[in-house]
Amino acid sequence: SMPRNFRDVGLVGCDLGDAGGTALLEWVNSAAGLRMICIEENRFLDQLKQQFVALREKDKSLVVIVSVIRPLVFSPATGSVVCFVDCGGAPGVCRYLRYV
Repeated sequence: SMPRNFRDVGLVGCDLGDAGGTALLEWVNSAAGLRMICIEENRFLDQLKQQFVALREKDKSLVVIVSVIRPLVFSPATGSVVCFVDCGGAPGVCRYLRYV
């Protein structure tokens, strides 16, 4: 079991299925101080992905990345890498992340 005080969790491309995703979702619901969870490129059914997206509706400060919709792009203007993400289709929620 994972400690309940992780602030950022990245499980990208880990080949997690629905059983692992369900266990992770249970952990997220009991975690304290979680700021970001990245779970793209796993084998979750759409219904489970939507449950992760719904976490954002409960906590607007939580960043949940379910899938990347465009590859990483370097922006010479800002000197950073921009990653556009799929935020589950919720209007006004989609955003991009900038890695400096």
